[in-house]
Amino acid sequence: MANESMTMIPSASVSAEELGTQTVYERRSETISQYEDASTADQMGIVERSGTLEFWEDPAEDIYDPDDGE
Repeated sequence: MANESMTMIPSASVSAEELGTQTVYERRSETISQYEDASTADQMGIVERSGTLEFWEDPAEDIYDPDDGE
């Protein structure tokens, strides 16, 4: 495909005005607010209070004993 050229012929339904381009350099001013991430301690507190880790208290989850592993 190197050194190939392609010619585009617009359809008759496209007006000359639609083929033109216009660059607009106006932009409305915006204020962007960025919030800091919660600290690690805050994130851990949220997880603990959510109850997500309560399943670890279930005795059925304690499937390992001191003889497991190396």
